[in-house]
Amino acid sequence: MFIFKIVTRSIKLASHVYLSQYLPDSYISPKIVVISFSAWCSERLQKTVDFNTINEENLNESLRKFYAEAQPKNLNKRIQSMPENMAQEYHKNPLKSVRSAINRHLKDIGRNIDIVRDKDFKLANSMLSAKLKFDLRNGLSRPTQHHPIISNSELSKINEFLSTKNNVVALRFKVWYALAIHFVSRGIEFHQQLSKDSIKFVNDEEGREYLTITHETHQKKLPRRN
Repeated sequence: MFIFKIVTRSIKLASHVYLSQYLPDSYISPKIVVISFSAWCSERLQKTVDFNTINEENLNESLRKFYAEAQPKNLNKRIQSMPENMAQEYHKNPLKSVRSAINRHLKDIGRNIDIVRDKDFKLANSMLSAKLKFDLRNGLSRPTQHHPIISNSELSKINEFLSTKNNVVALRFKVWYALAIHFVSRGIEFHQQLSKDSIKFVNDEEGREYLTITHETHQKKLPRRN
């Protein structure tokens, strides 16, 4: 059921050209973005976009118009959670994520095109910057919503669960939690590289015992916010 809901939501995202600011790490699937952007070009510009063959000039022009004109369609729902004038504009994060996702897609299909840094896309990127500045200057850019701070009561509940005895699930989560907190890891890539020989007990200069990682680990870099 959970997977079905995710798939259903993904289809909704594509069909309504709805790029949410709440996707984890501002990440939007390149596939969803390509479908959404192509649908917008077909509806608004009356032309089909084929990322395998489109040249830089035409893609630059399509992106320039998209950055300037793209607006959410589900206004009634958005108005319920924000001022009406803000509901009519995308948040800056989805627009930047669209650009990054299209860039990833182009690399995935082997196109030697960088829509973020190539001079061929200067007009499109200038339009995006101007659009974001205009929204900010005119009070149309709502602040980024961060996850709320975990309250002390919730932390107590987490600790209580992790301290549950004879519960293999709680034990697994407790190990993950301890590794993530004490070794400051931000993703699962770190944990997948660990084995029973990865952690070693050592003593500091005062004889106090502590844990250390015995080998180098690699973590996937998060996409930079452009």
